[in-house]
Amino acid sequence: MSALLRLRTPLLALGQTPGASTSNAVVRGFQSSTALLAAAKKGGAKGGKKPMTGKKAQKIGGKNKRAVKELTGPKKTEAKGLMPGVLIFQADLTKDVVGKAMAFPTGGNSLIQTFGLPKTMKKEFLHSGQPFSIVRSSTLSVLDELDQVAKSTDSKTSNGLVLTGPSGCGKSMLLLQAANYCTQNGWIVLYVPHGIDWVNSTSPYAFDYRSQLFHQHALASDALAKMLKVNGSKISGLKLSEDIPVPGGKPGTVLTAGTSLETLAQYGVKDPLLAPQTLVLFMEELGKQTQHPVLLAVDDFQALYNTSAYRDPQFKPVSSYHLSMPRLVMEYASGKRKLACGTVLGAVSSTNTTYPLIEPLREALGLPQEGDLPVSAYERQQTSYKEFTSGLRSISVPPQFSMAEAAAFLEIWSSNRAFHSALNDTFLLSKYTETSGNPRELLKKGIMSTLQTL
Repeated sequence: MSALLRLRTPLLALGQTPGASTSNAVVRGFQSSTALLAAAKKGGAKGGKKPMTGKKAQKIGGKNKRAVKELTGPKKTEAKGLMPGVLIFQADLTKDVVGKAMAFPTGGNSLIQTFGLPKTMKKEFLHSGQPFSIVRSSTLSVLDELDQVAKSTDSKTSNGLVLTGPSGCGKSMLLLQAANYCTQNGWIVLYVPHGIDWVNSTSPYAFDYRSQLFHQHALASDALAKMLKVNGSKISGLKLSEDIPVPGGKPGTVLTAGTSLETLAQYGVKDPLLAPQTLVLFMEELGKQTQHPVLLAVDDFQALYNTSAYRDPQFKPVSSYHLSMPRLVMEYASGKRKLACGTVLGAVSSTNTTYPLIEPLREALGLPQEGDLPVSAYERQQTSYKEFTSGLRSISVPPQFSMAEAAAFLEIWSSNRAFHSALNDTFLLSKYTETSGNPRELLKKGIMSTLQTL
């Protein structure tokens, strides 16, 4: 095998290192999901290996767990249900795993299954048959930032982090990696794969005179339901810190301190009309606790800072900060609302030109104008958004794969027979040069073009 492709790229499943603490974990790791473990155990039985018996067999609840132990140990184990030639093994998420492939959990309560995926990513995974990504050096940088947030109780660290970079550099994939990592390591996560759906007038809304906002009842109820599904065991263990009014209840009725946050969230899940008020109370309680860090991960983040497609009774466009869902995230991102332990992580996108990166947001993130052109003195500035950009910090995503990351990416597809001939250095270098190493272009020109029929 050639020098560039000498390293095999086992497909890892995102998870937590067994036995590691979720709050003070120093070592990060990957492990397979429950479905993949079951598939590996079934495949191991066909290999002719006899299960351990007697005292040496590890039994939990009367069941032999040897297959699980082998899968999470240093020995590589091949599992069914993955792309051909791909392996699963447990490995620490350090510099040693940069350039390795990683499978996302896809079980019933997984992040992907519950919250969904960005549309472009759905097409990619449709062809691969397995949701996976490449661990990059930028992945470690973002996770280091999140680890610092989890260890700190300083309210300044709760301000928003925004992934920026040229089109196709992998911001959405990096956001998905971070959301999955947090889910598996004790965080309470709300993942929004389509931030544009919060402002494009595709869900019902109604004006609320008390808050002077347009409430998006269906979106709020859906967010609460999905958060409970993905983070249910963590949320059920959290209690109200003080008495709060019962959402939609009679004056004077309260939920007493010590009531489970799950009970509070169910008010908005069962009655969507109560969902916006319930979500605000729910997030306020999550913002006070430090037992589980909180992550609000939003793709198409720049869409929240644009005039929406919604209309008021006079048929005038509604600014996004007058909508309940974007307003809530923008207030946490800018520090108007506080998370004692947690942060907002966004990813900007240039795919949909209807919702561009506005100048106040660009200035807050320290990004140059497109083409390095100066700002026109005659261009109207949307100054009303400036108060929601305070404290935002940009995390720049590299515009291209490293050579090792590109080799790993192409080799995974080669193992799935996406190419008509064997993968070699000549093909790798030609595609890397043709696409400048841009992840999206490498997928389109290096892989999808080979799948097209004549």
